Amino acid sequence: MKFKYIDDMDEEFTSPENKKAHYTKHIEKRKEFEYTPDEYEKAADKLSRTKIHNKKIFGYQSETRDGKTANCKYNKDTEEFVVYRIRKGQPETITMYRKSWREYTGDKAIEYHDEIQEWFDF
Repeated sequence: MKFKYIDDMDEEFTSPENKKAHYTKHIEKRKEFEYTPDEYEKAADKLSRTKIHNKKIFGYQSETRDGKTANCKYNKDTEEFVVYRIRKGQPETITMYRKSWREYTGDKAIEYHDEIQEWFDF
């Protein structure tokens, strides 16, 4: 099986520069959402903390070439797709953007690594 690796794991959403870069790219330029910077960050955090039930919220794990794990969650109703990792027991957003259901199901076939282990309690 081929994997599409997520290589920007060191580009953390948590740094002010990267938050601004993601906001500019996905909100100001691409007009994917109508969020303020604070709303964008809160929406990403909320989706990363939402339990997967495979009706509206879907998710899987992927990894980088150097073995770092990335969790991916998708909200079918809002078309929000968030990539995050767990650090010190808490989700840390890498990026969030709009992805259609068709894109999500197509990408999952090549990106899928494993189910997200939701043993942690946020």
